[in-house]
Amino acid sequence: MKSNDEILEVRQRIIESSASDHEESPRAMFLRIIRDPLRPVSKSGGLRMNPVLVLLIVLGVLVIAFTFFCFGVV
Repeated sequence: MKSNDEILEVRQRIIESSASDHEESPRAMFLRIIRDPLRPVSKSGGLRMNPVLVLLIVLGVLVIAFTFFCFGVV
């Protein structure tokens, strides 16, 4: 088991981390969510979107299109 000192240190780091998150603006939080976690910036300096997020958006659009054209309901 871990010693109390290690547990207290981890607890303090979590508290400091969560305290700093409140200072993040909504725009910065949104950009952090949609960025690619492995390479957030492309070679030209542009934003790289998270590939999982892109896949989910494409699948969602396909499901909505399928539902609309097959059943006429959105």
